[in-house]
Amino acid sequence: MIKKYFENLSIYNFDHFVLVEWKIEQKISAYGEDLRLLCIADNYSIDGVKIKRWEGGPKQKMLTLNGAPDQEDVMKYKMSMRQDGFDLVIKNVSKVDLNVTYECTYGFKKSGKVILKIEDAFEGLLSMLKLCISDKLNL
Repeated sequence: MIKKYFENLSIYNFDHFVLVEWKIEQKISAYGEDLRLLCIADNYSIDGVKIKRWEGGPKQKMLTLNGAPDQEDVMKYKMSMRQDGFDLVIKNVSKVDLNVTYECTYGFKKSGKVILKIEDAFEGLLSMLKLCISDKLNL
């Protein structure tokens, strides 16, 4: 909206209004599977020199930077550059990976900390029902 208002002003720098957000791209049906998040930025370029980073998770720390995972979490997280953004694969998802915040950064713009809710991570009502039953029975 703001960008549209100022689009005819040649002196205005629209980098201040870059939108960065993430979404769940590949849901899971059970614990132990890999979950994929995708970070999207308005002016994203796969060849760009801007910082591409994921933060958050159970320890609320940097997870990946420009494609490289934190050394402590090499087996847990994987980041890939794509034409439409950059993703984060959370490998072998467990309860501790959910209901915590994740944030992606592109350049100096951040998505903001967003909670990865358990009900958003799982696909289908049947998967959620099985999950609830196993939690109650401590399976």
